[in-house]
Amino acid sequence: MLTHFPASRRRDLVRISLHFWKEGDREVRSPHRRAQRLAYERAIAQVLAEIRHLRSFDALVEEYLFSRSRLALVADRACRDADRVRPLSRIWVRDAAFWRRLRLHSLTFG
Repeated sequence: MLTHFPASRRRDLVRISLHFWKEGDREVRSPHRRAQRLAYERAIAQVLAEIRHLRSFDALVEEYLFSRSRLALVADRACRDADRVRPLSRIWVRDAAFWRRLRLHSLTFG
């Protein structure tokens, strides 16, 4: 789907996706979230399991950009399962999972 956009728009979409992914991970790792860190890590692991089938960078970006409703449900469920008492940010969980998928696993580019 990204190939349908002009190159300049694709670059913008990739850049903003990377920004949000990195910021989500940074928020979760923030020292003032220490009390909820384990719950966040459990939720992120659950989302990572849902996106592990994505083998290329393009597939990862396309899933992030064009499957928002499905990802919202996945992240929401992961957050509820991880901590039933205190709410977690499903946006940070989703974005951190994508950042970690990019950083921790081999992906093909192009």
